[in-house]
Amino acid sequence: NESFLPQLNIAYENGTNKADFLAGKVDEYEWKGLGSNCYMSEMLARVLLEQLKGVEKITAARMAKWNYYQQFFTALEKAGDIELLKIPAGCVHNGHNFIIKTPNLHTRAGLMDMLARKGIEAAFHYIALHSSEFGKKAGKFIGEDKYTTRDSQRLLRLPLFHDIGQAEQDRVLKEVYAFFGKKYPA
Repeated sequence: NESFLPQLNIAYENGTNKADFLAGKVDEYEWKGLGSNCYMSEMLARVLLEQLKGVEKITAARMAKWNYYQQFFTALEKAGDIELLKIPAGCVHNGHNFIIKTPNLHTRAGLMDMLARKGIEAAFHYIALHSSEFGKKAGKFIGEDKYTTRDSQRLLRLPLFHDIGQAEQDRVLKEVYAFFGKKYPA
C-alpha cells in the first residue's frame, strides 16, 4: 500500500524526512515522527564483523584525522572565527565526525555555500529537536533556551571519513581559512 510509504520513510530515516531531503524536495531535514536506526543487511553485518575485529586500528586512524583537523583549526578558534567542540576531561570519543561552530547561522550558511561551490561537502548537524515538526507535537522545551537553538544553527560537520587523505583535509582547511580571510599555515 503506497499510502504508507511517506510514514515508512520517516520511520526508516530515524523519524526524519531525510528521504525528501535526499530527493531534493526540501532544503533541510527535520524530525517528523517516530523512527529508528535499523539499517543493516547481512552483507553489511559481515563487513561490520570484520571492522569490529580491527576496531582499535580503525579508531586510531580516524582519531589521527580528527586530531589533524583539531590541530590546525585551533588557530581559527583563537582568532575568534570558530569554536571547536570541547571533549570533557575523562571522556573519550571515536572521531566519527568533526564539527566546528560558526559565530551564527548566516556565517554557517555562507561557509557551507562556499565549500559547496568548491566541491567540498559540509552539512549542518541537525535542527534542534524542539524546533522540529515532531518535537513541537511530541514534547515541549522546558527552561530557558540559552544554547540549544543557537548552537544547532552554528554547528557545521566537515568531511571526515575512513579514507580521507591529508591532502583532502588540507584542502578543507585551506578553504575554511580563506573564508575567514586567513592563510592556512601548513
